[in-house]
Parts: sequence; structure tokens; C-alpha cells
Amino acid sequence: MALRVKFGACLLVFCAVLAAQAREPAVATDDVTPETADTAHLSGGGPSLVTRSDPDYRNVLFGSASFGASFDTEGFTNPNGSTSSDFRFFAQPSVAFRQTRPTTNWTLSYTPGVSVGQHETDTTEFTHNLAADGVWKVTPRLTLHARQDYSISTNPFESVGRVALLPDLGGYFGPNYDGVLPSTKRTSYVTNADISYRMTPHTAIGITGGYQQFDYGSINAIQLSPASLIDSTVVNGSIFVSYQMSKRQTLGVQLAYTDIYSNSTMESRVQAPAVLLFDTIKLTPHSTLSAFAGPQYARSSTVVPTTIGGVPGEETFAQRDWHPSAGVTYIWTGTHDAVNLQFSRRISSGGGLMNANTMTFGSAAFRSRFTKRWTAEARLSVDNEDELDLINQNVYFQTVWTGGSLAREVNRHCTIRMDGAYVRQTGAGLGFAPGNHGLIQLTVDVHFLKGLGQ
Repeated sequence: MALRVKFGACLLVFCAVLAAQAREPAVATDDVTPETADTAHLSGGGPSLVTRSDPDYRNVLFGSASFGASFDTEGFTNPNGSTSSDFRFFAQPSVAFRQTRPTTNWTLSYTPGVSVGQHETDTTEFTHNLAADGVWKVTPRLTLHARQDYSISTNPFESVGRVALLPDLGGYFGPNYDGVLPSTKRTSYVTNADISYRMTPHTAIGITGGYQQFDYGSINAIQLSPASLIDSTVVNGSIFVSYQMSKRQTLGVQLAYTDIYSNSTMESRVQAPAVLLFDTIKLTPHSTLSAFAGPQYARSSTVVPTTIGGVPGEETFAQRDWHPSAGVTYIWTGTHDAVNLQFSRRISSGGGLMNANTMTFGSAAFRSRFTKRWTAEARLSVDNEDELDLINQNVYFQTVWTGGSLAREVNRHCTIRMDGAYVRQTGAGLGFAPGNHGLIQLTVDVHFLKGLGQ
């Protein structure tokens, strides 16, 4: 709590100083673009997989209703703890508002959902995903951005931040939500905010901050107990300086800090400051390469309950070590095709499976609108996590996701989509035995748009 209060006070002071300086008009120059001068830094947002022919919604009310059926090879948990295949029937509406003005842009989106399995009515799964995002260009030099996500779900394949009109969460400060957790109720709060100020036509400074809270619980007695999964709280923040070397390249340095607190049968805390250098290069008008690298210092402490002579007590174990942190992202956006390649290594929360860990993640995604009505996607991701805790050094988790989708636009208000995915999960020392999943899903989506005016 004290850390959050101090961070909030620093944020207010920083805003006041920048607002006072921002009264000076910005110097116009053709060499500076908002994409490279002001937004070249590490954040909690992930890149979008969109083509230039995809619609860019502005000042709209968006609504949709999705209906369909899915088949999961490991979708049902039997009373003896084993799993079996399951057909599910689902409905998922969405509603979103977006308003775009010369100096403000805000989006409010809500996506609930419910699905019923073929075996028993008490296996009903539900989802509530709510997100709000806002950008305020206070002056030509000063820009504020904030996003708040809330999710509560019992769907094993659901992730926080999956709502209409907004990109998925991710990036250096993004949440860890890669595992498919069976029979679990997950409640998530994710807050991200950043401030950028253009000091000169080629130099920008800024500050970012974030807060994440993940709580896990069971649905009934035959499924996971709450003690099987690990609640966690993450506080992060950073200060960055970026300099635009040319129209295509921006260099910068970012001082980042991550504080991860995990609570199960033991209390664990990891504080991880890092010094990161980043480079963003616009290779062509439609492709960008971004990279970062630097040392990350981890200070870990674990409190273990003990009993000596019948008297309960506790013992604290601590360790300190250095870890390399690095990442590369390549984005190519064509008229009808898009490619997204990512690789990163960083310290992350455990996603409910373990305490703080070192995460090595890589992904490749491709999207193509190969005709006016047909769209296809293909994705592959590999995630490997090893716990940092000195006591639980043999705890690890690995997932491999592969899959894709094929969609046909029947008319301007209706789309039919087929999705398929295979998830391979392995690990040791976890609160449950990870299992593989094969998923096939057929969806009929009916949607509408209503303009809100300028």
C-alpha cells in the first residue's frame, strides 16, 4: 500500500510539472511522427494483428451476438478427478462505445458470455470482461493514456482484456495468462497508465505505471481447491527517455521496476528493477522492428511456516541474482495480410501456477483477407516458465499453442467462423496436473454498427 501511495504522489507531481511546461507551443517538423517520437517505449499493451483493409472504427456504437458450439478433448472433469471430452454450447454478446475527438479518444467495452456442457448443468461456464480505455492529448506536447480491465471467468480458454474494439493486453508489463486452468474461477484486475511529453521535436520523456491483481477459486468440491492455485498482486512502473535519430529510427532507455507478491501456503515477494535499452526501426512504411535488452535484478524473499516444539512460527529465505531481459517484435501490415512475430524474456507473475518466474515467450501470428469475404488466421506460441523461488527451484511450466481460424462474411451483419487449437501443457511441482487440450469451435456472429456523430 505504501508503495502505491508513493507512486501515486510521484505521478501527480510529474503531471503538474509537465502541464506547466507544456504551455509552450510545440515546434512543427516533418521528421517527427507520433508513432515513433511519443509512443516508442515498453508498456502493458500488445500489438494488434490487423490489415490495412480492416475497418478502423471511430465514433460508433458496436454490438454483436455470437452463438455456437465447441468440442474440447479435455473439457469435463469427472468425480474421480479424471478428464474426458465435452461438447459445449455458448452465447457471447458484446457491446462497445468509441468516441474520437481531436484531443480525446475513449472506448468502453463489455463482453459477457455463458456456455453449457453436454454432461451436467452444474458445469455451466460464464465470463464477464469489461474494459475502459482513454487517451487525452492535453497539449501538442503532452499526452495521457489509461486503461482499466476487469475480468471474472470460469472458461478455461478465456483471458483478461479480450473485448471488442480494443487490442489484447501484452508487452513487457502485460499479465501472464497463458495456461489453461481447469474448473477454476479467475478474477482479474489490470490497470495500465502512461504519460508522454515531447521535450523537443525529437526527444520524448514519460512515465508508466500499472497494477494487476489475480484471484483464483474453485467452483465445487470435486474440482481444484483454492489452495491449489496462487493469488498474486503485481505493481510496476517505469521512466523512459526516447530520442528520434531519424524518420525511421528511435532509440531510448527505460528504467523499469516490477514488484510481484504471491500468497498461497507460503508468502513470496520478488522485486525486480531493470535498465533497458530499446530501439524502434520503421523498416518500410508498413513494417516495424522493435527490440529491447538489459539487465534485470531480482531480490526474492519467501516466508515459510514452521513449527518448533509445538509453537508455530515462520522462517524467511532470501536470494538475490541477475537475469537478462530482452525482446524483439516485428510487425508487418499489408493491404490484405498481416504478420506479427514476438520473442521476450522477462520476470513475470506465475499465472496462478507458481510464484514469480522467469518467462521465455515466443509467438508467430499471420492474418489474411484473401478474398472480399474470407479471412484466415494462424498462430503459434511457446511459453516456458521457471520459478525464481529458492525453495521451489524444480517448479516449471511449459505451454505450446497452435491453431487458427477461417471466417466467411455472409453479409455486412453476419460472419461464420471456424476455430481450431491444440494446447500442449507440461510441468512439475504445480497445484494441478497439466493436461493437453484440443479445441474445435463453430461460431455464428451477428453484429451491427451505429454512428455517434463527430
